Amino acid sequence: MPEIDINVVMTNNIKFEKHPDYLIVSIADTTMNMKRGQEILSNIDVECSNYSYKKVLLDERTVERREVSSNEILEISKDIAQKKLGKIFMAFWCKPELIDRNADLLSTYTFKNKYFIRHFSDKDDAVNWLNEQY
Repeated sequence: MPEIDINVVMTNNIKFEKHPDYLIVSIADTTMNMKRGQEILSNIDVECSNYSYKKVLLDERTVERREVSSNEILEISKDIAQKKLGKIFMAFWCKPELIDRNADLLSTYTFKNKYFIRHFSDKDDAVNWLNEQY
């Protein structure tokens, strides 16, 4: 019988892996739209609440393109504010070409006193940023 890793959970094609300092969330989507983004964020909200995580590394390197308009980004940011996600630091680890105006919009829309969401193309940069957060 295969050994089960209690530090890894799969939900809706989203993999959650516990790290001592942050929650690693991996997705396998190639296209991101608003509905899927909201689903992923809702699952992150649940897992962070269940395990008291305040930092997330979201590995979305499989995403080739985002089909999310500026208005939808604003709506997603409102969803984040309504959930506890507005108090969770999230580093999105993605392809460099996806760090664009819309990525900046999401960071800006979720900004209160500090950025809670940042996009990175380098894992070490993402982890270093997470480690700098309180």
